Amino acid sequence: MNYRRLLLAAFLAATPTLTMASSDIEGLEGSKILASGEIEPITCPIGNHDCLNWPDDQFKMSAKDICFSADASCDYSCEGFIAEKDGIRSLYLLDFTFGPGIVKSRIEMLQCPSEP
Repeated sequence: MNYRRLLLAAFLAATPTLTMASSDIEGLEGSKILASGEIEPITCPIGNHDCLNWPDDQFKMSAKDICFSADASCDYSCEGFIAEKDGIRSLYLLDFTFGPGIVKSRIEMLQCPSEP
């Protein structure tokens, strides 16, 4: 009996996330895909940088020279794509936290830090 309650609680907790992901994908129609692939956080480069205050909202497309800031969570690496619609660029992350889904975040393009 407790197993059923736990399963129901998990389902109800996941429902808002899945609903949000569904509405995010609906807004994709008419967008232009600018880039896709593996995404990784930009870590503080060695050198003259204040690594204690390095922002945690900066990311890079792993195989491309495309960097951006986004209100997203991507610990080590994740996959997704950047789309543009009506002059607004957005990041779509593939999210499997509560089952398959897509999480959307507006982005701001950045110049990638130079490698030492």
